[in-house]
Amino acid sequence: MLGSRRMSAWRAALIRLLCGLARPLQAGATACSYLAAGVLTRQDLASALARLWDDLGQDDTGDPPGLLVWESAFYLPQLRPGARILLVGCGSGRDLVPLLERGHPADGIDLAPRAIDACRQRLGRLGLSATLHVGSIESAAFASRFDVVIFSWLCYGYIPGSPARIRALRNAREHLGPGGRVLLSYVRREPPPARLPTQLARLSAWLFGARWTPEYGDLLLVTRGADGLSVHHEHHFAPEELEHEAREAGFAIAEHVVAGHGKLVLTLPEEVSSQ
Repeated sequence: MLGSRRMSAWRAALIRLLCGLARPLQAGATACSYLAAGVLTRQDLASALARLWDDLGQDDTGDPPGLLVWESAFYLPQLRPGARILLVGCGSGRDLVPLLERGHPADGIDLAPRAIDACRQRLGRLGLSATLHVGSIESAAFASRFDVVIFSWLCYGYIPGSPARIRALRNAREHLGPGGRVLLSYVRREPPPARLPTQLARLSAWLFGARWTPEYGDLLLVTRGADGLSVHHEHHFAPEELEHEAREAGFAIAEHVVAGHGKLVLTLPEEVSSQ
């Protein structure tokens, strides 16, 4: 019994020591990742983001189609029968399939070409069809107008930089039909993020002329794979920050739910004033 207690104390001391050594190593790794992200040009960043989502989205076997519970509760009340949908960040089709199965004509767009290929194959196996696009919602052109534009699961925050997100919303607005709506979800920024990593990324971006500005609330992780650098970028929002971007893009806020995943329903100002 005494030996057991001594062993437990020894183990506890070792764990405390190792955890203490890990903290500066973790802080150093975070600082290096943010500095590395700041070195990337805007074009390099876009390529690295697409590479990450290509790696994640090219295999559809582990990602069964279907809406998550909160997605069903959020999306479905906003969809009239036969509403035409643009799904931004459709990936390999996890949330595109159930929308098509409910009878909604839909387009999907994603940065990652291999994810779009996997989506096309999945739809073919299920006997479904949709128009699929490879590209960015910031600048993509579509032949159709849509009743609803949905930014897939939290993907609005994967767009780096407030100016780029506002451009994305403006482009979505240009492709809305009468009475059209935009649905997006986000992660709330709570508690406030540490400022030092972002300051390091900003300094790096300024020094190397990266032509984009890392923001407080950005999570940045640079990794190296067989095909080159990948970047995971994710922005967490203060609710008023996201409302500001929506208004800058020319939208009115029809609904804003902050609890859980933040959820916004955006509509054109004239639509709100006519109600």
